[in-house]
Amino acid sequence: MRLKRENWDRTLIGYAWRDDDHGNRGHTVDNLNKKQMSEAENIYEKIFILMRDEVADTCQSLMMGNEIDRLTLCQVLAGLLTQNSELKLKEVD
Repeated sequence: MRLKRENWDRTLIGYAWRDDDHGNRGHTVDNLNKKQMSEAENIYEKIFILMRDEVADTCQSLMMGNEIDRLTLCQVLAGLLTQNSELKLKEVD
């Protein structure tokens, strides 16, 4: 299920989501707040982890001291990168 940004909110260990078309809602735990690169299960998680670590290194200058806000930024960017057909990102072993 692909979710529009307005249909999910990042939490520390995952994201809360809702499907307005069917009235469903829930919480998915992805543990991307602590998962290491070696634990990434797909390209989305690898991108998320790379961005999370980079944002953590530079977050003070971006005035993003809140961990949930940083994780939200990572989720948005990873979603955009993996859904952009022009980038044609492929997972490389």
